[in-house]
Amino acid sequence: MKAKLKEWFGLDEPEQIETHDIQHAAAALMVEVMVADHDWDDMEVEKIHELLIGNLNLTQAESQDILEEATTKQQSANDLYQFTSVVNEHYDNDQKFELLKQLWMVAYADAQVDRYEEHMIRKLADLLHLPHSQFIRAKILARDEMEENQA
Repeated sequence: MKAKLKEWFGLDEPEQIETHDIQHAAAALMVEVMVADHDWDDMEVEKIHELLIGNLNLTQAESQDILEEATTKQQSANDLYQFTSVVNEHYDNDQKFELLKQLWMVAYADAQVDRYEEHMIRKLADLLHLPHSQFIRAKILARDEMEENQA
């Protein structure tokens, strides 16, 4: 699993950072999008599990643990910096774009993007130093992918 994380995140030396921290940061940002509309939807929770399992090669149990811990951290967080700083420090631009696309997929999971979810993703894109063009591109790609999966 560690090798897969190293490959997916492009880390040269896994000792430099706890993969656990990266997983939590990504999951916490997904949770931030999920709760932005003050509605905890089961479809959004399932989408987060799907993304954690599919992209990080985690088991269902590992995904559940990460999501529970990320939810706890998100609820006690005063700001987004503690999560976005980990991403900015260890992700390259392509990895940040993929994460942005995944955030959109969480928002689209319940078939409707709330204005608060969109605002949160816009804020996160800014904090991840991604230009508006990538914000829009990620939105369109996520929407198209979600529509293909539903068809």
